[in-house]
Parts: sequence; C-alpha cells; structure tokens
Amino acid sequence: MATFERKLDQSIIDRLNAHDLWKNHLKEDCEKQDVFLAIRNDQIGFYHKGGKLFGFDENNNFKTHFKFAGLINNTDTSYFTDCELQGMPISAFGKDNDRIKENCAHYSGVEAEGVSKIYHKYSYLSKEDIVVLDIEVSFKSLDETERFCTKTGIMKKNKKQDRIDILLYDIKKRKLKFVEAKHFSNSE
Repeated sequence: MATFERKLDQSIIDRLNAHDLWKNHLKEDCEKQDVFLAIRNDQIGFYHKGGKLFGFDENNNFKTHFKFAGLINNTDTSYFTDCELQGMPISAFGKDNDRIKENCAHYSGVEAEGVSKIYHKYSYLSKEDIVVLDIEVSFKSLDETERFCTKTGIMKKNKKQDRIDILLYDIKKRKLKFVEAKHFSNSE
C-alpha cells in the first residue's frame, strides 16, 4: 500500500521565518493565494501559475530554475552579444521576485495552468469547504511498468513514482479527493 507523508522539521520553519525573501515577499504572496506553499519531506515548494517558483530546503537555500531567473530588464532588443551578457549577475531573489514570478508563468503548460487556477483559489489558506492540500503528489509506483501509446504502437518504460496532480480535502465531509487533471488536447 502506498503511503503519503509530509513532514517539516521545526528548524526549517524557523529558518524560513527568518529569511528576507519569505518575510518580504513570499509570505504575503501565499496569504493572497498568489503563491501556493507545498510541504515536502523537509523541503518546501512555492508554486506560481503552474510552475515551481522556488524551493526551500534544509540547508536554508532558496532555489529557482535557471529559466525563471533570466532577469535582464530594460532592453530595446531581444538579442544580445556575448560581451553584453558578461558580468550580469542574477540579483537577489527578493529584489526580482516579481520578474521571477512573471518568467515562471510563461513556462506553464495548459494543464499546469489549469491546476494553478484551482490551487490559487482553493489553497488551505482559503475559507472554502474544499481546499487543495497538495499538488504533484508523488507515491512509490506499485506497477513499475508504464504503458503509453505512440504512432508505432504501445511502448513500455520503467517508472519509480506515480504522480497525481491535485490532492483536495473536503472539510465538511472529511474526505480526501485525488484529481488527475487533463486538458482535452492531451491524448491520455
């Protein structure tokens, strides 16, 4: 049987509460439901419009994907020479938080964007009867062979994890609901 566990050591919570990015940006973004905070085992994921905006781990590090950290501003052209890019360090995350969020939103697929509309509106910080407890829920795979269709036939590949897009909790009925989101354009 698959187990579902989430834990967060108090020392990680304390370090997060002391971090400027949390205090000056992410806490308010989570409260406004513009960013969804997802607890993993001794890690925290911050999701925005379908992408993982930041991760925060037990080493007191905030991380973002390099594609979200492209923080070049105020340009008249879409192209740069290599010498124009030399010496352009990434600014502090807090200073460029809005730009990182903007970049994060540009990379979301249609399904991730749809899921984000749900978790932004129905986070566990909302006053709704049904709330999103987690997204991208991962379990150890019971069947480690995945079958999928291609133009040439059915293919198989090994997998270690099963993922479910959304975990909802019905507060009144005290029931969990697992949702796999699909857009009509997805052949699955």
